[in-house]
Amino acid sequence: MKVALIDTLEEFEALKAPWDALCRRDLDANVFLSWGWLHRSFRENPARWSVLVTTTSDSQVLTGALPLKFRLHWSKSRTLFQTEIECGTRLSHAPNAGLLCEPQIEQQVIDRMVRALKTIPWCKLSLSNLPQKSRIDVLAEGLQAQGCKVTISDPASAKRGRRMASHVMPLPDSFAGLLSSQISPSVAQDWEQMWTRIGAESDMTLRFVTAEGLEAACDGLDALAKAAGDQRARDRLKAARPALRIAAAERCLLLPVLSQNGKLLAGLGHVFDPQDGSLLQLACVTAPETGSGDLRAFLTLLAMRWAIDNGGLFYDFGRISGRHTKSFATEREASYSLTATRESDADHCLDPISTGAAFDRVAAFVQSGQHENAIKACNQLSALLRR
Repeated sequence: MKVALIDTLEEFEALKAPWDALCRRDLDANVFLSWGWLHRSFRENPARWSVLVTTTSDSQVLTGALPLKFRLHWSKSRTLFQTEIECGTRLSHAPNAGLLCEPQIEQQVIDRMVRALKTIPWCKLSLSNLPQKSRIDVLAEGLQAQGCKVTISDPASAKRGRRMASHVMPLPDSFAGLLSSQISPSVAQDWEQMWTRIGAESDMTLRFVTAEGLEAACDGLDALAKAAGDQRARDRLKAARPALRIAAAERCLLLPVLSQNGKLLAGLGHVFDPQDGSLLQLACVTAPETGSGDLRAFLTLLAMRWAIDNGGLFYDFGRISGRHTKSFATEREASYSLTATRESDADHCLDPISTGAAFDRVAAFVQSGQHENAIKACNQLSALLRR
């Protein structure tokens, strides 16, 4: 088995057909690991990514892929630049991460990736919110064997306030079945009343946002959250916007918005994953005290109806507070995070891909009067470029 590090768009574009084929074979693949999704992320973030790929010995079949995101860190204690690595899906703030593997040779694929990671300059590796526990365990074992300090977090061990389990509801074959058996009677009644009201009153408008109208819709929802003093909703919407943009471009966006007399009342943003039939909730904004009932629950049910009509199998509320899901028959699905750190000398802690960002930081040091830091950073970059 061969392993290679891909870090140009041209190389990645050449992988489209084998990448798509591997996604079809790997049951743990998701929309955020699809070629189309990552291609848009990589194109918008030059010099911040690479992909570890494994192939059969004759290079004919792609057997594994681990997208990586590079982050530049200035260590105040060591006064030098360090490279930190995350999963490449973080470029779009995607809620889930992961890696692709040929199912029959998963162990071998990950072993080769771990061996390749040893040759890449970095000090910290963070892979957050992976649903693939077995793959996390293999990665951890290999990194520990290299002398890395490895920590795995799960819902039981996560720090207080950090949610690592999604609330997921399996969808039935019909929306009528969902209303009758998977939600509380009060929420079902509110749905019927609101749906009747929208059909009968011209002042209530319901629409699905298109790719062309996404930015304006997000701006409107941000203004709505700001007026309501809901900073958490603003932060979540801001984090979700890169993913919503890619979803719109990839034709897997679902963003219903509700207005009354032209005034925006609520919006609920999703990404539909055709790989496993999941509709994932990313952001929600609602106006306070509208007198129109629970608008969040209404838009959630509307999204579930859309998913059922389009072959969806699951509705994923994401890692949100249980108070938003208590009226729905959900199940908890765990995710896992791996953090690995290693002691690296100055010659093996900064990846050349971060050079441009490092020079930008040097300029910032000079402008802010941190001349000693600037000198030390220049010395480190000079040694890197001479190797």
